[in-house]
This record gives sequence, structure tokens and C-alpha cells, in this order.
Amino acid sequence: MEETRQNQGGIPLKTGSVTVPSAMYESINQICITRSPEEGCGVLFGYPTDAEASEFTVTGCAFLKNAASDSCRRFQFDPVEWVPIVMNERHRLIGTFHSHPVTSAFPSEEDLSSEWSCLPVHVIVSLLPSPNWFAYANLQPNKNHSTGFPRSEWFNGLNIHISPQA
Repeated sequence: MEETRQNQGGIPLKTGSVTVPSAMYESINQICITRSPEEGCGVLFGYPTDAEASEFTVTGCAFLKNAASDSCRRFQFDPVEWVPIVMNERHRLIGTFHSHPVTSAFPSEEDLSSEWSCLPVHVIVSLLPSPNWFAYANLQPNKNHSTGFPRSEWFNGLNIHISPQA
């Protein structure tokens, strides 16, 4: 039986979900805790499970070094690790994850404007007070979000399903 967790942040959820195996869910949480006070980060592999690409299943992940100069407030993938992942055709890259060690699991303008915002799935793991996830699909990838339209229109929240399968 799958466990469904609603997103944090008070955003009305639209259609869409991401399913994560429980062991991977726990592993990502643990890495994010271990890397605190820095933001932990990595990528998600998997596939869409519906024709509209609004439902996703995560089949793997890779933890990457946070190369940001201010790694306690932001994340940036280490290019030495990031480039081979992008070039690898054996795994289907579907998204990213990173932690917010001291803030809520809610995407910042920088999160929504990052160079990898065109990927369909993004997960933020807040460590306050204990790990909780916010998953979203970016509606306006690679856009400047300081244009004045409501922040809730920048992304769709995704329901998170924790699957018992490994």
C-alpha cells in the first residue's frame, strides 16, 4: 500500500504526483540531514507514468556535491559530477532535489529560475522540524519570476506517494 503525503505550503494541489520508493525517500532524507547546515542536492531518475506526463515514478537518484559559494543558502551542482549525469543515456533524468535546512519546503524564485528548471519534477526537503517534502512541476521554466504574476502560478504542486517497493 502506498502512503500519500500532501505538499506543505498551503498551495492547492492540481493534478500530478511523484511516486518514490520508501528506501530512497529515507536515503534522501538522511543525506539532506547529514549535509546540513549546507543544502544537500541531487538528481532523480525515472519515467512519466501517464500520457500527460503529470504522474512520475522515481527509480533512482544520485547525490551530488553542492558547489555553491554560499552552500548554506543555495545549491549548485558540481559540474564535474553534473555533466556526466546529463550525458548518460542509460538513466532518464526527470528531476532534482535539494534541501532547505532552515526554511520551509517552498520553492524560492531562484529555485524556479534555475538552469535545470526545465526538468519536470523538483523536490525540496525541509529539515524543519523534521524532514518534509514539497514536490512541484515548474510551469514557467527558465523565466524571470519577478514579473508580478502570483507566485502560485509559477508551479503545480505534486502529490508525493511513498511506495514500499525498493
